[in-house]
Amino acid sequence: MSEPGQIVPGSRVTLHLSILLEDGTEAISTFGEEPLSVTMGDGTLQPGLELAIYGLAAGDQQTLNLLPEQAYGLRDLALIQQMPRTDFGAEFTPEPGQI
Repeated sequence: MSEPGQIVPGSRVTLHLSILLEDGTEAISTFGEEPLSVTMGDGTLQPGLELAIYGLAAGDQQTLNLLPEQAYGLRDLALIQQMPRTDFGAEFTPEPGQI
């Protein structure tokens, strides 16, 4: 049974997160931006991340080390797509490391 205020399936959660690659490179961060709001169990978050959040409460902080299978999966070269630069507007300036 959960304690009052604990995150459970169906909870509406607003959080900040940073996702770092194994080499320490920041892949995603909401810090400095609007926080992410999700309903737990709706499929927005990867299962490993979601499972780690269950049981936390407002104000808790958590550091996780997830295996690829628990997060976004192993790198699959078949999923990499190349797009011609001309597919983007002239106002778009790509930068190294953009995901």
